[in-house]
Amino acid sequence: MKKWALIAAAALLIGPLLVWLFAVPDSLIPNLIEKEAAKQDLSLKVNGFEKGIFLTFKADDVIAFQKGTELIRINRLKGSINPFSLFLLKVNIPFSGTISEGTLDGEITLKFSSRAISARIENANTAGVPVLAGVAHGSFSGDLSMKNDAGAMSFTLKDISRAPLNINEANGLLAIANGEVILKSVSMEGENINAKLKGTIKNGFYRLTAEVMPRGEGIPENELLKYSLPRYEVSPGYYVIPLSGELRRLP
Repeated sequence: MKKWALIAAAALLIGPLLVWLFAVPDSLIPNLIEKEAAKQDLSLKVNGFEKGIFLTFKADDVIAFQKGTELIRINRLKGSINPFSLFLLKVNIPFSGTISEGTLDGEITLKFSSRAISARIENANTAGVPVLAGVAHGSFSGDLSMKNDAGAMSFTLKDISRAPLNINEANGLLAIANGEVILKSVSMEGENINAKLKGTIKNGFYRLTAEVMPRGEGIPENELLKYSLPRYEVSPGYYVIPLSGELRRLP
């Protein structure tokens, strides 16, 4: 009886490996990833994908686009399928990689009726993240949690000073649903200034409102601010500025 139990256990462990090596084509996982991204109105390009022996895989890079605009690029992606999760009728896929000199770690969980992803980004350089390079200079860290088509992301941007403003840090919370990003709470603190952002990003366009509140000695003298900011004054020391446009046209 013990002999047959050992044989059955070995078959359960070896079976998935044989299916992975000989029955799963190399194109299957990239195609599945690209189809899932399309549900969020994103286009993904997976380059240099390879399967490993023990339910592992890797890719040179994975690039996310929206309306032809590159948003983010993951380099040296590595992952694996947890064979023990298969006994629970689900698939757990832990993965890791790098994003613009920062680290990426996360996990994908697939079930018959649902899918979920969690990810953590640490200290990515915004200069190498196209969707951020036009608006911030510094480092980015964030936590992402998605289930099916909805989720949330919290993030921190540090040392993002950009003329004419000196911003030390920004913290935010985003909601994500059906391809739309909603800025629930984004606050910024800098030299003599506090600011908040709210609004939406969808289909490659952003429609935001910035609330600017100078403090202390006020905003440093700058020709751009001197002539543009006063027209957005709502009350003394409080300015509301509408911002809209295409992400790909950010400077």
